[in-house]
Amino acid sequence: MNQLARTESEQSRRKTFAFLTVDAHGHINAMLAIADQLRARGHRTVFILNDGRVPAHYGHQVISVARKQATEVEPGERSTSAGGAQWGEEGVFLGDKVLNSKWERMVDLLDLDVTKEEFRVKSLTHNLSLLKLTIELEIIAHDSRVEEILVELKPDLALVDQLSPFPAVRRLTRQEYARKLGLERPLQWTTVVSCNPLPVYHAHFAGQLPPPFMGLPMSLGRNELEVEQLRYERALRDSGILATYLKLAQMSGELAQRAEAMNLEEERKFRLFVANESPHFNIYQFPRQLDYAPNFNLPEHWLRVDSLMRAPLAPELAKRDERLLQQVAAWRLQAPSATIIYASLGTTMGCNLKLVGNLLGQLFRCLELEAGWRFVVALGSRSHQIAEGQQAELQRWRLAGRVLSAGWWPQPELFKRGLLDACISHGGNNTIAELFLAARLRGRANPPRLLLVPAFHDQLDNARRVADLGLGVSLPASELLAAGERDLLLLLALRRALQPNGAAAATGGSCFGAERAAELRDSHYCARLIETKLAQLAG
Repeated sequence: MNQLARTESEQSRRKTFAFLTVDAHGHINAMLAIADQLRARGHRTVFILNDGRVPAHYGHQVISVARKQATEVEPGERSTSAGGAQWGEEGVFLGDKVLNSKWERMVDLLDLDVTKEEFRVKSLTHNLSLLKLTIELEIIAHDSRVEEILVELKPDLALVDQLSPFPAVRRLTRQEYARKLGLERPLQWTTVVSCNPLPVYHAHFAGQLPPPFMGLPMSLGRNELEVEQLRYERALRDSGILATYLKLAQMSGELAQRAEAMNLEEERKFRLFVANESPHFNIYQFPRQLDYAPNFNLPEHWLRVDSLMRAPLAPELAKRDERLLQQVAAWRLQAPSATIIYASLGTTMGCNLKLVGNLLGQLFRCLELEAGWRFVVALGSRSHQIAEGQQAELQRWRLAGRVLSAGWWPQPELFKRGLLDACISHGGNNTIAELFLAARLRGRANPPRLLLVPAFHDQLDNARRVADLGLGVSLPASELLAAGERDLLLLLALRRALQPNGAAAATGGSCFGAERAAELRDSHYCARLIETKLAQLAG
């Protein structure tokens, strides 16, 4: 084959993939894991975002819905035109100022300092209210502009985050509507669920398993399920999100009647709309050993991957990243018997200064009473606002060689190098999936022991699932917020978390069991899967 023919053949195989997601680091990172692999396979990757510019810093094209402009960056280059980037020392990308400030404001609105019983109810209403606000500001307000972008871009496939149910995507899948706008064929799309998949399961098996965002066990009886379902529906009404989802469905042209007048078929369609389900195929991220199957089997067009963990863009990490990792590795060599514990509350909850402050106070108490423990701490985007007294205490423990801290850590690489014995986490789905995948990649029998501190959204469901399977311990954020400076709350929870793994004992010493021999479903697998499914749709 001559050079011209080879070039034409490569161009015919090159596809355009559009990524639509909310402006949040966790959701963007999961999409980036897929986009990086697709771009490495020669495809064009375009992110359609509101204000976020993060993918531009990693070499992907970004079309800003709000700013109506595109930014393209060469792979591996740092973007100066994208604006808003936070770069730390020695070339470390610390996030997007616009996104960080947006979520700092959102977190300030969350009322977490409540009593335990109120927390479960109010947390759900707050979570749904936050989701409602996000949909109204980022989905409904920009829906017509997103339609314009998709019509102009003509992607071969749109990958849509579950929390981004743009009605424009649904409208463009109808042949008559697409033709009217000059498209040769309807839009093809898939949903990517980076969160815990319980909302998807609940959409298909309502009444048979607990509703999402409440951290409920799978073992509830029928009467308990009915009570919790009523509680969930009341929160839907109180938050106003039910009307918001109905408006989305009406804008898409899929549902015209009022919610009160829905028949059974319309109610089923509405539940699937909330799950943002594509008729083609859908992908959700969740380790197999945590999944709710086989008790509840989703339709075949729902496909699970173990993790959408991002890999470094270059063979070598930034110098600052490598230096931090080497400090942890040195701990492991110098004190092989030490228990090394990573503590991070994630991008969103790491913005809550009171929660971070209480966590630090509890960590200092652990250091006083457990001489063999050492902590690797991610302080979050507001690390410069931590109280002076705690800053001084942090420095004291740093000098004593018991604490390593930074505003941000290269978390996936920290997990992949197997340097940790335990992890204190908010329970975000990316973190959970990264831990389990990293353990498999290293041939470990089990991931580091988990102490989850959930506050809202899918964090509560992840914490419940991990605790119910004996893979860790849950300590609600409300309890951590209520803890006094000299309490032993975190110490006792960590001691429980570090006890032998009951679930591992039941599977011959490994929580993975037969999973060790199963195919690894990571971002590489996901990219190949998308290519295969797209070829099938074209055929």
